[in-house]
Amino acid sequence: RDGIAGALFRRLDANGDGKVTKEEVRKRWPSNPSAAGPTFDRLDRDGNGTLDKNELSKLQNLRR
Repeated sequence: RDGIAGALFRRLDANGDGKVTKEEVRKRWPSNPSAAGPTFDRLDRDGNGTLDKNELSKLQNLRR
């Protein structure tokens, strides 16, 4: 239905509140600190400290 981004969002949103936090990302990928750091910050377009489905869907568009 909502593709890869939706599946990833559901995996990351451990508590099911509809938002992904840096802590949830750290728990999922403890060996990849940039996932909860610079990458997360670039996806968090509104700067509220969480990612919604729309923001996470932009992951495929990020360039290093």
